[in-house]
Amino acid sequence: MPRRKNPVGSYNRGTIIEYEVEDTTHWVQMAKDIMVRCDDDARYNNWGLIREFSSINGLSTSYVGRLPPYIDEKNWIEDKMTNFYTMEKDVS
Repeated sequence: MPRRKNPVGSYNRGTIIEYEVEDTTHWVQMAKDIMVRCDDDARYNNWGLIREFSSINGLSTSYVGRLPPYIDEKNWIEDKMTNFYTMEKDVS
């Protein structure tokens, strides 16, 4: 799956790890008011990297899992995109 996480630091006595994350998706479609992006694994094997963006409230999320049930297989458009962001994870 095209997600890379590299630890870049920690704090709170090592119980919080900060990661630099790189997500690469290959396909996009609008499903209702949500833009859904996914990698090749998610599209062809129904399990992979998914990114969703709501055009109503501007919130986005990414996860590794199954495609949402409201996806229409014939609406995919090939569109490779890479997102970079920082995340924190509690490892205590």
